[in-house]
Amino acid sequence: MSASQNSPNPIQPLSVGNVVSAGFRLYRSHLKLYFGIALQATLWQLVTIALIIPLPLLVYSGQLNSSALGLIIPIWIVGFVYCWVESIANSAVILRLAFGEVVSQPESAQDARSYIVTRKWRFFMAYILWFIRYMGFILILYISTLIIAVIFGMVFGLIFGGKIQPNHPAAITIFALLGFIAILAIVYGIIWFLSRLFIFDVPLAAEIDISAVKTLDRSWELTKGHVWRIFGISMVALLITIPLQIPAQIAAFGIQETLAKFYPRQSPTFVALSYILSYLLGLGIGVFVLPFWQSIKAVVYCDLRSRREGLGLQLRDRTI
Repeated sequence: MSASQNSPNPIQPLSVGNVVSAGFRLYRSHLKLYFGIALQATLWQLVTIALIIPLPLLVYSGQLNSSALGLIIPIWIVGFVYCWVESIANSAVILRLAFGEVVSQPESAQDARSYIVTRKWRFFMAYILWFIRYMGFILILYISTLIIAVIFGMVFGLIFGGKIQPNHPAAITIFALLGFIAILAIVYGIIWFLSRLFIFDVPLAAEIDISAVKTLDRSWELTKGHVWRIFGISMVALLITIPLQIPAQIAAFGIQETLAKFYPRQSPTFVALSYILSYLLGLGIGVFVLPFWQSIKAVVYCDLRSRREGLGLQLRDRTI
């Protein structure tokens, strides 16, 4: 999907409400198809859970010795990664289909899957690179905050010396204010980073001849200057999913209360069962939420490309 870099009449960017509305219409009109694909992605995640559960149980029961464990763990890792890749690939199929609908070039689910299958390991590498970048960014963010805090503490000590004790109201007020500013800086940093890579997997699903590294770079390029707009879109989309999240939270609370009747809350069995059942409940909700978020991301990607590259979208004039 090449687009002219100097398009004379690029479409103006959609508002936050229009992007979410377009994504929701896309989700609603193709819910049955997207739901089926999302269900497949979720089932692959369930397989990964099924692979995880037996290992600690066998180790705890003493049925696995170190030599058997050394043989089983590599096989388990391969199976775990394969299931994860298949789940990611199914999620990417929804992205591909949504992108085709937005640019008025729809394709069948089979064609979209055939396209994604050839690059599913690139998606896997893109997710790994995203995680590495995120962890590196968080590390730099916290180290920078710590260094600034130490420098300020030294300057504060040099200026005031022994005149103001740590428990003095003025000192407490200053450090509380600085702590609040530090928290705001960290939150802003995380929002900024997540917004810049909000659509990191969409270019790989939509564009030709793009690598795992390039798809992250494309997201970084397209989202420049749109951090708060993307954050606003994410918040509005999150609010739309709340009607699904609230029953899930109530059900999770009910699960914990039911388990508490049979097992002590501090017991490993209660903790394990509570986590597993809550996670399974979350996956069930995710079957409905995943297609919605993928639709939103596809619309955001196309909207940003229309602004920067004049990609010919018809979001305003066309009912998806």
